[in-house]
Amino acid sequence: MAGTVMENRYQKFKDDGYQQYLLIQQGSSFGAPATATLCKQIRQKYGLTFPVLYDPTTKLKQLYKGKFNEMNYVVGAGVKLLHKGQYTPSGTIESLLMQ
Repeated sequence: MAGTVMENRYQKFKDDGYQQYLLIQQGSSFGAPATATLCKQIRQKYGLTFPVLYDPTTKLKQLYKGKFNEMNYVVGAGVKLLHKGQYTPSGTIESLLMQ
């Protein structure tokens, strides 16, 4: 389960200043905007301790012209973009974090 992989990574790196977010764009009835309640339910269901956010405006989805699913961004010191990718393997993300 992706939530477990993400939570494990968060626990491993959080003491080093690592921050991680999960952004929900749609509610469970696809097409409906996500809500704060849905985010809370997702955190509880998967035991997540990092923030789960939502964008009820779907502006991020519009920015990516509807081709928005799992996107991964790794930003290093000085807000330098180290990686941007879709469906990035966890090992790739962790290796970037350990540089």
